[in-house]
Formats: sequence, C-alpha cells, structure tokens
Amino acid sequence: LSKRTELIYVVSTRQNGPAAEAGIRAGDFIIVVDGLNVEDKSIPEVESLLRGPEGSSVKVSVFRSSRTKPVEFELARRPEVVPPVGSKMLDGGVGLLEISSLARPTIDQARVKLRTLISAGAQKVLLDLRGCADGAVGDGAELANFFLQSGLVCYSRNHAGEQVEEVKVKPESFITDLPLALLIDGTTAGAAEVAAGAIKDAHRGTVVGERSFGLGSSQSRFTLKNGALLILSTAKIFTPSGRMIQDENPRQAGIRPDLQAPDDDRHQDLLVESYYDDKDEVAKYKVFREKIAKEQLDRALEVLARVPLKKAA
Repeated sequence: LSKRTELIYVVSTRQNGPAAEAGIRAGDFIIVVDGLNVEDKSIPEVESLLRGPEGSSVKVSVFRSSRTKPVEFELARRPEVVPPVGSKMLDGGVGLLEISSLARPTIDQARVKLRTLISAGAQKVLLDLRGCADGAVGDGAELANFFLQSGLVCYSRNHAGEQVEEVKVKPESFITDLPLALLIDGTTAGAAEVAAGAIKDAHRGTVVGERSFGLGSSQSRFTLKNGALLILSTAKIFTPSGRMIQDENPRQAGIRPDLQAPDDDRHQDLLVESYYDDKDEVAKYKVFREKIAKEQLDRALEVLARVPLKKAA
C-alpha cells in the first residue's frame, strides 16, 4: 500500500493472495474497510484494520478508475506468505531470476539462486522484478550489488535539498557480469526501484516493461507517549543520475524502461481483446495481465538474444 492524492493506493497484490483472488487490483484506492471510511487514515491504520484472526473475512470497498461507483470485495484473512525467489533456465542459455519480494530472507535466496543458475550454465540473466513492492533500501542496494562492481547505487536528500546519505556499490557482493535484462512494471516499487535505477544508470542491463510505481523515501518512526506511532518521511531517494524515484508528479515518478512493452497501441489492443473475452471480470483482468506479462517476457528475451555471449565472472 501507498498514498496518492491522500488516499490509500494499492501498489501491488501478491499472486494467489487474498486480495488478488478477491479481485482487488494494483491501482485501486481503498476507501472503506468493514464499513469504516478510511480516506483520512494512515497506511499503518488501514493495514491494522485489514488484519484479523485467521479464517475470518474483511469487506473492502475500493474506487477504481474504470468504474463510476465504489466496488466492494470480501477478503479471506490468512497468514501472509512471502513468495520464494523463482529461478529456471530458459532457451538460449538465459537464467531467469524472479523476485516478487525483497523482504528478508528473499535477498539471501536470490544470491544463492543466481549462483546456482550460473553454475548450471546460464550465459545471460533475466531479472524479473514485476510485482516486487516491498523490502528495505539496503536490500535493493544489495540486489544491485550482484551485478555492479563499482559506483553509486543511490543517494538521498532531505526536505532542504541537502544530500544526507550515499549508498555505494560493495565490490565484495558482486556476483556476475553476464549480459543482463531487467523486467519492471507499475507494480515494481521501493527497494526494487533502487536496484532497477542503479542498473539502468550504470548501463549494466536493458530495462524492459512499463514505468515503475515511484516509491522511494527514507522514513523515521517514533512511538509517542500515548502509544501512537508517528511516521515521518525524512528524505527522498535518487538514482545515481539524479532521478528522484518518488517525484511529486506521479507522471514523472518511477523508473522508465529502456524498452516499453507493450507499447501504448498494443496495450489498448490487449485491453479490448480482454473486454470481449467470455469470462467474469476477475478472470478477464487476470488474462489481460497474463498477456501483457508474456509480451514483456518475449521482448526481454529478444533483447538478450541480440547480446553477444560473455563468460561468467
């Protein structure tokens, strides 16, 4: 979850999680939880309302740009499961590394699985960060370190515009200089954007997909005497080239891909195709996103196919 225009915004939903299964989508604005209007609530407050005993349910009303009225969903509460890092060998010697969360311990899993792909004969790497919207800045920096040998990962500036922190590449964390392509979309946020921004600015790999969400700030948490939690954004995070990840203008925020996939016309074609599909709305949207995901994967593989082979470091 994040906040845009002072409303709670769904950045991403976990694949096969309660929200995705119920029909909630990235881009929805949460306005009511179990009958309580949450338009003036903080993210921690809304997260607390969404949680509850395992096996119980919660009703959530969202505003969706394609609808004129709020849409209500009922979510089954169950323990949150951080999806493991996925990896497999694809045709053409491409090792695919899929990371949908950078919360611990996935960064450690990613390190092991990347090394395993290389040991299995991977000659190129495809890093998939679509749907990856959590994790700390340090975890995003660590992921970038796997592919970078020197330079800057990111830096931050406070509200006065003063640089307050600089995160540099740690050479000891470097793993490979194999040809690299990176997949991102509008559900790529936070730590994953730190990694994508560093890789893009270093011209280390080709970024394919859609513009990422744009979530990058340093926060400090304070517990008040009455037990309330105060969260302050103290600095904004910038990529090495000076791009502010969480720009005040949503149209300027995020990491822009080197290759947009699908392009605007193709995106519209896929949307129209899904509209006429003989399925319910949840199933239509799932098929629509699956078609987009496949097109992005195909474009990334085409990019890697044109890159000359290089021996592993």
